[in-house]
Amino acid sequence: MKYFDEKPTIAKRQPHKRTAEKAVKKESVKIIFEKFLEAKQKQNLRTSTLNEHIGLCKNVAKFHESRYDRSFYLSDITTQFITDYVYWMKNESIRYDGHKYIPEHAQTVGLSDATIEGRLKYLKTFVNWCLKEEILKENPFTKFEGFKKDEVEIEILTREELNKLLKVVKGHSDKSFKNFRDYVLLHLLVDSMLRITECLLISPHDIDHTSRY
Repeated sequence: MKYFDEKPTIAKRQPHKRTAEKAVKKESVKIIFEKFLEAKQKQNLRTSTLNEHIGLCKNVAKFHESRYDRSFYLSDITTQFITDYVYWMKNESIRYDGHKYIPEHAQTVGLSDATIEGRLKYLKTFVNWCLKEEILKENPFTKFEGFKKDEVEIEILTREELNKLLKVVKGHSDKSFKNFRDYVLLHLLVDSMLRITECLLISPHDIDHTSRY
């Protein structure tokens, strides 16, 4: 070969390409959510909170199945996806769908605003974790316009009605431990404005007997 002759072309080594199957497994919402749930379990979250996260994942997957005939990727969770998901929950999703203890006439169309708001909160938690782990590059909630709940006027007891209720409960409080327990519970609900579920979840470790709170 002479000096100025063109050198023979040598084929470069081609980079390894992942198969579609491996890419789907790595990026599927189900696989990523399992890692997310494992991280939350290590944070020692309450069982009720973990169940809320699981319920969210099942609900979002159900919405995806109702719209798309393909695998569910993390990249599918976009701002438009969240907007459509909220609309689906409000106007198409069946409340208590398939619940074996809820009669069919109670399985109505459309979830309550409180349920929708809760699902969005848990979805944000999942998205924020993905961002922190650098699995997601952009936050789909950044351009999400939000969800406005319907304003519902709540009827509350008047001061006179509340005093009558406390008086009746107090009159029975010395008859049994059960009645005394209900009397204390009612006072706690009124004085602290706790929800009944929050009140029932209080454990002895939550009470600071030194500082008295």
